[in-house]
Amino acid sequence: MIALASIVEALTGIDISEVSALPDVQIARAVSDSRYVTENALFVAIAGGSYDGHDYLLEAVAAGACAAVGTLSPAELTARGTRLPAGFPYFRVTNSRRALAEASA
Repeated sequence: MIALASIVEALTGIDISEVSALPDVQIARAVSDSRYVTENALFVAIAGGSYDGHDYLLEAVAAGACAAVGTLSPAELTARGTRLPAGFPYFRVTNSRRALAEASA
């Protein structure tokens, strides 16, 4: 397990533009498919050709994700109907695929 703060530090080269919260939690794994989220996972929302991971943020939270990364702002998520729980750590980055690679390294 790795501290969420350590992952955020590794992601600084990816231009983290918004950080909603930074609790002292340990991350067990990083995943981009909400079906594979387990307790203490970091969910990385990736927009693809057929699916957009941002649409599955709430499923990831319900499955045990303790933090999430995506390319949309919290305001954009709200406009799409996704309201993350108060205090849930969400980080906006410019490139979520690169964020997944960095968080997984």
